[in-house]
Amino acid sequence: MRVLVVEDDPIIAMTAEHTLQAAGHLVIGPFSSVASAMAGAESAHADIGVIDINLAGHNEGLELARQL
Repeated sequence: MRVLVVEDDPIIAMTAEHTLQAAGHLVIGPFSSVASAMAGAESAHADIGVIDINLAGHNEGLELARQL
């Protein structure tokens, strides 16, 4: 499964990426902003997304999920 990862905390992003890859998934990202995630999602065709709701201290992740 192709999994889009959007997380602005580098340690959490790295942990999520490693865990998903160890489970056999192809990780797209991780991305740390809405703009980079949208660009990556447009070209990669992810099956599912793991998105931080509170990107950069705001609720940007919710809007990103709606757009995707």
